[in-house]
Amino acid sequence: ETSFHAYFFNNTNRLVYFVKGIPESPIFYVAVYDLGAKTNTYLLKPADEKKDWAFGFDLSSDGKYLAYVGGRNAPAPDNDASLWLKNLETGEEKLLAKGSELNPNLGYDYLSSLKFINGGKEILYSENIWKDGSNSTKYFVTDLKGNVRPATDKDLETENSTLVDKLKSILKKDLYINAVLKNCNKIIFTVSNGLKEELWEADLDCSNARSLNFGGSNFMNFTDSCKFTCQASDIFKWYLLDLETQKQIDLDELYKMDIKSAIYVE
Repeated sequence: ETSFHAYFFNNTNRLVYFVKGIPESPIFYVAVYDLGAKTNTYLLKPADEKKDWAFGFDLSSDGKYLAYVGGRNAPAPDNDASLWLKNLETGEEKLLAKGSELNPNLGYDYLSSLKFINGGKEILYSENIWKDGSNSTKYFVTDLKGNVRPATDKDLETENSTLVDKLKSILKKDLYINAVLKNCNKIIFTVSNGLKEELWEADLDCSNARSLNFGGSNFMNFTDSCKFTCQASDIFKWYLLDLETQKQIDLDELYKMDIKSAIYVE
């Protein structure tokens, strides 16, 4: 099974898209389609060689670099995960950081989320550690030469990482944030439990966290209100979720059509 994701790069007409397995599988490729020039360019194709894989990526604001968390000779995120930087102009790749390489008998860790910060001069990334029956997350910052330092509160405040840390400390669960809806005082996030994912919500201060009784989701589209649409990843059906009324509306049933087959013309 695979999932398709896309977004417009820095509000331009360049559509970045990628395909990955779900839920905890490598990215098959990352590409960008220029709607003006009608050209398609592959930025990353780790699946071309079975020895390589990528789990997450980010593009620098100038579009010159692509950073990704990946591994060599590794089938899935594990102790071999590393942070790589690819120069999209030259094709050169550079290893910037690795995990702590725990003894497998003691636990394991892997690098996870990453994002360019400080105008693309540095990369903020996280390291998830499972040890002695519990898990924790540490954050680090590296420049483009591979000089690593612990992330400061200021580094974290520029992203949603502080919210992630706070929610993790409260719920004791592995999770990532899907959206922060300030107009309705809500955080939408996904809780991961092995191969199973579940959608949750909480207030902006991280209180009142609760499950939405909805499994993993793809193609989430948020409005300015407390409503959003998403596709259930387990049954591939579309729903409208209303956080104010707590209703979940089956859009396939409502419109009596298969939304996945809809064709949109520019």
